[in-house]
Amino acid sequence: MLGHINHSLFWKNLAPSKNEGKGSGGHIGPGPLKDAIGAAFGSVEKMKTQFNATTAAIQGSGWGWIVSGALVWQRSQL
Repeated sequence: MLGHINHSLFWKNLAPSKNEGKGSGGHIGPGPLKDAIGAAFGSVEKMKTQFNATTAAIQGSGWGWIVSGALVWQRSQL
């Protein structure tokens, strides 16, 4: 079931790449989310580094979610 949820979130949130000039995907603009990430991790780049390291260490798919309103690292044990 979690695999289905992961893929549903993934496909729903895809956006054309800002780096390729086709959309805003992969970019966090100024605002409350970026401010919260900066306060919790120091910067967006530091958050990405920690998030990637944490999710890569999870046995299985290495998927992880960041949920609005909850900048907390939590690993579910199923």
